[in-house]
Amino acid sequence: MSFSDYLYGNHKLMRKFSRPTLVISALFFLLSCSKESGENPVDIQFVFDAVGTVSEQTVEEAKKTINGKWDVSNAPSSSKRNVSCTFLGIEFTDTRFALGFSIQGGNPDTGESINEEIFAYGAYVLNEGSDGTVTSVDLFQTIDGVDLKIAQLVDIIVEESDTDLNATFSIEFDLPNDFFDFPCGTLSGDYSAEKDEPVVTETEGNANSVFAKLVNVWSLTSIELDGVQEDVALLVVEDFVEDDLCEDIYDTLFDFEQLDEQVNAFEEQFEADQTTFIAENPNATEDDYNAFLNTYFEALEALYASFEPSEADFEEAEEECERITREYSQTIDASVEVSFSAYGSYIFTIMINGDTVEVNVDDWEFANTEQTELLVDGGEARLQIETITDTQLVIVETVDASQDLDNEDEDELPIKWYFTKVN
Repeated sequence: MSFSDYLYGNHKLMRKFSRPTLVISALFFLLSCSKESGENPVDIQFVFDAVGTVSEQTVEEAKKTINGKWDVSNAPSSSKRNVSCTFLGIEFTDTRFALGFSIQGGNPDTGESINEEIFAYGAYVLNEGSDGTVTSVDLFQTIDGVDLKIAQLVDIIVEESDTDLNATFSIEFDLPNDFFDFPCGTLSGDYSAEKDEPVVTETEGNANSVFAKLVNVWSLTSIELDGVQEDVALLVVEDFVEDDLCEDIYDTLFDFEQLDEQVNAFEEQFEADQTTFIAENPNATEDDYNAFLNTYFEALEALYASFEPSEADFEEAEEECERITREYSQTIDASVEVSFSAYGSYIFTIMINGDTVEVNVDDWEFANTEQTELLVDGGEARLQIETITDTQLVIVETVDASQDLDNEDEDELPIKWYFTKVN
């Protein structure tokens, strides 16, 4: 999976150059939160070895202690409706958190197999007691513009064992029943976790390094696709809303209901004719049976072809879909953020009107000592840092364009991502 998949995917990339497909995408209900902290990220992000008992620390001390990526070692599962949920761990940056969960089992409605990881992402708050020490850490999500607490951590202790840092904590989840699409029961309890290693050493994490500048939250301001500027809001709508906006247009164009009825009738007739053929031709050869099947395959293809709209009808529907999609994109507040952590993960979030419609967490590392190239997604994609300052970031990605129907001679397609630092 490439970096670009997180916004509009290869299927969406190719849609820019070819006929759109009629695929209805299911959206995971995920998180965001608008709270921010006044802390300087450099003061927190690059303190890699803080230890202590959080309940005995001030907010500033505790943020340094919990900062980092923590992989849960005792990860029991909670099951409900044949779906098993496992809490994998938590990552804290200077202002935000990401929770990882593994979901496995069978879809109770369709029976399809489920095996995936999903993430919660938002802001956290360190609560202070009367003596100025931290009593608990609250994790928030935003639903319909309202911040809701989804979990609380207490009894957090970070200790050093040999060369590793380990944490113990208690967490009480208060997740909505539909958070994972299927209720998973409770995952509340006591956990232990090991801290991941940072991407660079503490001495390299100075404020003037590329690393220090990169480890922040960045907001996408524009995209340049093959030299052409693309509207961020329009691309977000195309990937996450367009199917719903255009569903009626294409349903009318293709008349799926009538097609289903005729296909079902065709299949029933085929089963009956096949039974008759076998009964009346006990000595039929394989060639005889293949000839029988070919007759029906040709008839089925003709049936589907009879429902194909004309090129003019399709183009008219496509133009109408593009019109209403573009108009809708001008009425919403769409934003895309990517947060790079010092511990080799990045969190990619896509929001519409303040609600997050997609969260993806993956890994990154530097591909060269100059810190100008990034390897992401397990090394499957290489990104170039073209520009990075205290406030601006420009990343260049080159994706496979071999499926580009209008540019068949072009093997690669450059994408430039323009970001502004979130204060």
